[in-house]
Amino acid sequence: MKKIIMLLLAIVALLAVPILANNVLEFPNADIYYPEGYEKVAVYIGNTFESIRPKAVELVGNDPGRINIVLADFGTNTNGLAQVQNHKTIQIFVWPADTILSTRMNVSNLYRQLLIHEFTHIAHLTYTTGVPAFISRVLLGTEMFSPQQLSPFVEGVTLFAESSNYFSEGRLNNPMWGREMAYQNMKANAFPALDYALSVSREDYRGGALYYNYMAGFYDYLVRRFGIESVKEFHGEVSGRLPVFGPINASQIAFGETLDGLYNDWKEEVGIEATKYATLTEVRTVANGQIYDMTKTENGVLFSYSVFGEASSWNGSVERGIEEYVDGGFSRRLSDFGALSLKWHEGNIYLMTSVTERNTTSREIWSHRPPLSVGLLDKGMITAFDIYNGRLIKALYDAKTELSTIYFDGMQLITIPWLVKDIVVLEDGSLAMLLSRNGINGAIATFTEGEFRVILDDPYLKGRGIDYQEGKVVFTAAYEEGYMDAFAVEVKSGEVFRLTEGANLEKAVVLDSTVYGFGHSRREKGMSIYVFGLESTPYSVKEVEPDDFEPTSVEYTSGNYLKKAFLHFLKPVLRAPLVSYDGENISLGFLT
Repeated sequence: MKKIIMLLLAIVALLAVPILANNVLEFPNADIYYPEGYEKVAVYIGNTFESIRPKAVELVGNDPGRINIVLADFGTNTNGLAQVQNHKTIQIFVWPADTILSTRMNVSNLYRQLLIHEFTHIAHLTYTTGVPAFISRVLLGTEMFSPQQLSPFVEGVTLFAESSNYFSEGRLNNPMWGREMAYQNMKANAFPALDYALSVSREDYRGGALYYNYMAGFYDYLVRRFGIESVKEFHGEVSGRLPVFGPINASQIAFGETLDGLYNDWKEEVGIEATKYATLTEVRTVANGQIYDMTKTENGVLFSYSVFGEASSWNGSVERGIEEYVDGGFSRRLSDFGALSLKWHEGNIYLMTSVTERNTTSREIWSHRPPLSVGLLDKGMITAFDIYNGRLIKALYDAKTELSTIYFDGMQLITIPWLVKDIVVLEDGSLAMLLSRNGINGAIATFTEGEFRVILDDPYLKGRGIDYQEGKVVFTAAYEEGYMDAFAVEVKSGEVFRLTEGANLEKAVVLDSTVYGFGHSRREKGMSIYVFGLESTPYSVKEVEPDDFEPTSVEYTSGNYLKKAFLHFLKPVLRAPLVSYDGENISLGFLT
């Protein structure tokens, strides 16, 4: 009786889903499921998927057939998921990459990058042949036991694919967290062994970047050394071999060497490249820690950070804090808040954090005057903020319309077709902003006396925030391959100036005659605050082909959601019984 009731409840839940505004569009190679209000986004995603699909298939060497794509709105949460065992389904979160991710996940076109990344997962993890295919698909009816699941390149192949669209998109093309992270880690004697990179240690400040970014760098090395066809041969050999033994034998066949030996070869190459990176002045290092944001104070800089390690990370938590570094070497911890973004005004710290309630993430803006004064200023779908005369200026983003609206103390100032990544309020109340949209990951604009003006809109990757100093907006940019230096653009003329050379900085600020920036340490494992003497020289930005990607429009129709959902319900993803034991009873079931 209990099982009958559970089955009826499952069917009722399934029938209730359409009432929750679920819709579906049928494209040639995918069904796009979307919530109410997202049809325009769903059409764009469908067209984009059809445009990038052939490239992913070609890079892996396997066509997985028709798939499902589900759009999900979880608030200010950026992500994508590939559920190969669940009816070959991709889940796309509709929130764009902002705050920390604005630099660490360098995006020129969000949906293009997410789709090629996640679809490459589907193409790779369904690449199963021979005996493993018979066991998985015929006997078990699932992709959960694909031998590719134990490949060391589950994420490496996807980062390689996402980095093939445009020179400033994809984590391999990221001068902070891509190949250059490995070079700087090598210089700091923090280059990981292969088994350590594959372990995804929660006690390491690089976290998932070990398994994702390092293995992508190794994968890229194999492609450059042996060619893409040899790497595809590796995938093909793994596809037909039983787990564990597959990657070992496949490497010998495709490359003539073991993966351990090849990884050491890549390490030697990284060591040579690391010699090109000079030792710079690091004044404060967060050992085995990440720095998230930085802003200037009267006498130095304020920065937010997290420290990882055996004591702080053993249960998945980390030690967070906000610290002030003062010119001359004095440093003091001011708070244990975790902050995505920081501002400082007249002794008050203002910070933005994320909070998740009922599966929806939003942002909170807090004021904090150390040691005890704390107050919540606002909450919502906020991407950037600043303070002017004690009042809040904020940018809200609407993922349905892809528009940002800027408010001053509750009064609407302007709505623009950009994502606002950072705001700096000038003394006269004017705004300087760091923006992005498809094709441009980091434009700089101003809003003065009701006039919105873009003063810099090249397609190069920019850092996570901006600063303002004497008529210039300070920013970091990947204008030169392998580096991310500090630059400034003059508001009136649009002329660009170089402030540093040979650095890799996520963000930079200028205080008096000093440039402060933060990035990976070149002397130990962790991230550091760097200082440079201010030397401003005119700089000419090299022109490059724009990222003018426009997906081809293909025919699509509206589908019957109820029919599709019911058919999925009737087709289990696991034919063999699933055994469940709760301590008292044993039950058998099937995953649908």
